[in-house]
Amino acid sequence: MCLSRLPKNIAAIVACLALLLALPGVAQAEPAAQIISLQGKGETKAAGQPAWAPAAVQQALEPGSYVRTGDLSNMALLFRDQTQVRLQQNSQMQIKSVADAADGNLQTAVKLHAGRAWVQAKNVSGRAKMETPTATLAIRGTDWDIQVDDDGKSTLTVLSGSIEFFNEHGGVMVQPGEQAVAESGKAPVKWLISNPGERVQWVTAYSVDPLRHIRLSEDSPAAVLYDLRRWDEAAAAFRQALALDGNDMLAKTGLALLALRADDVAGAERWLKVVGCAERREAHRSGCEDAANDALRRLSAYMDSSRLQAFSR
Repeated sequence: MCLSRLPKNIAAIVACLALLLALPGVAQAEPAAQIISLQGKGETKAAGQPAWAPAAVQQALEPGSYVRTGDLSNMALLFRDQTQVRLQQNSQMQIKSVADAADGNLQTAVKLHAGRAWVQAKNVSGRAKMETPTATLAIRGTDWDIQVDDDGKSTLTVLSGSIEFFNEHGGVMVQPGEQAVAESGKAPVKWLISNPGERVQWVTAYSVDPLRHIRLSEDSPAAVLYDLRRWDEAAAAFRQALALDGNDMLAKTGLALLALRADDVAGAERWLKVVGCAERREAHRSGCEDAANDALRRLSAYMDSSRLQAFSR
């Protein structure tokens, strides 16, 4: 488990749960992408499916999936290769594929059908591309804003790195501080802009899920359901396990994590006391519970107030 990536207060509670249960770490399999923020209305649909369904934060997305946003809405996605995407209102994008460390030939590929997106791709140099109705972007590890108008006109602004912007009529290499436009039936053209940062002022803060990388990685049905992010089914399975064995530490830890995911800090606190303090001697139990309470208060404050500019450069 990569605790170094978490703030110290969160790392403390995660370490507490991990040590108590000897969690083996993060599961190897990760979804191609995950919705990490949603403001307003968002929808998704799987490849080959005609119907759209409401999107949800922490929803896993697989290759072929589509996402879209409604009026006055935006959505943030985090890909398996750490590519970050934020979609503005009235945008639609398809996730075609996502690079995988286990497959050096697989590249990240998305298509922005309409709307506007800000993207940061740090770890996919030469292994990422983005398509629009009028152009293709070959990514060299960069940070950019792309807008697709109703007629397909695509406007690219590069903030860092470089992008080859091309279609069947020609292409240009777009560098930081440059903007390029591609229209139907024409080769892309580019020009310098004085303040490219103004193009991404619409990119706002979002909440980070501090528990995203926690996996139970156990063979029990409840743990498998948790790792698959089927939260309601996992909760029912954990409670069923406790009904059979009131001292089931895996079930108690799972219920504590589920409570944290639901922002129920008081509920998580109760389960954490059970997991972490039940076996302490009476003389030390109060101090243990005080420490657990303090860790959870800190975690609650972080989850409530931390609006990180994770998309900032």
